[in-house]
Amino acid sequence: TRAGEGWEDLNFSLLTFWTPPTTAQLTIETMPPLAAEGSDVLLLAHNLTENPLAYAWYRGERLIASYRVDTNATTKGPAHSGRETLYPSGTLLIQSVTQKDTGSYLLLITKDDLQTERQTGHLHVLREFSLLTFWTPPTTAQLTIETVPPLAAEGSDVLLLAHNVTENPLGYAWHRGDRIDNSQLIASYRIDTNVTTKGPTHSGRETLYPNGTLLIQSVTQKDTGSYTLLLTKDDLQTEGQTGHLCIYSECFLSDLGVLGGKVKVKVAQLCPTLCHSMDYTVHGILQTRILEWVAFHFSSGSSQPRNQTQVSHIVGRFFTS
Repeated sequence: TRAGEGWEDLNFSLLTFWTPPTTAQLTIETMPPLAAEGSDVLLLAHNLTENPLAYAWYRGERLIASYRVDTNATTKGPAHSGRETLYPSGTLLIQSVTQKDTGSYLLLITKDDLQTERQTGHLHVLREFSLLTFWTPPTTAQLTIETVPPLAAEGSDVLLLAHNVTENPLGYAWHRGDRIDNSQLIASYRIDTNVTTKGPTHSGRETLYPNGTLLIQSVTQKDTGSYTLLLTKDDLQTEGQTGHLCIYSECFLSDLGVLGGKVKVKVAQLCPTLCHSMDYTVHGILQTRILEWVAFHFSSGSSQPRNQTQVSHIVGRFFTS
């Protein structure tokens, strides 16, 4: 075969099974879905339009808060209780929720063409004994870190959510890397004084919240890697856990989207393997290789993927081989 002939066939094969996706609809995710009184709740906005002009959260018809992107200004509304924080990513944090907070919350987004988009989320706050009626107490739950979204595009905002945090912690500290090293401190937070201290690896894009969650804005592929949370308990003992952040180019996520949701989940599950102790340049090369592997298997004998399990197996083989 002539040089480059195989790639022409591969490009044709990719085009035969790729259908441009429709614009993803704005959605609201409540975390946790069922909240106990006194806990903190996040209303996460997914599939935001590019370059929004402003966000506004409403409780019924009453404004909680609005945020203008160009001026970085937040305006509180009549429904603001003093416990709500509206972040530049469109996410709303409600601290120390009560049963009176149960209900619907509306997010209104103003786009750059002055059109608007809206979506409603729902918050359910239960009393402690209500949760106990259908919840069997597990052994002490281990501290875990969840990355939202699991696969993030360059320029987006990412949350590192801390789950199963011990009761009445004294403070939190986030470090860059998979170990506790003061030279890699991003930021620390003391609960008794409500004071946040920035560390040597703070880039100006990180925000540490009172519930231990770390927000990183406008991520780049250089942010790919491990992040370790150190939690100090009220008995002065400490607990640590590491999360992993994988940042991909927009074109990679677009190409990966043609393979279906199950494959994206598979890649997200393998992110810790891919991101651990890896230079971001090598990480970018691997993005290309993933697509080459999957595209090659799809172009052999059929223009359509046989099934999503087969694709996941191919991607998994690449990561583990």
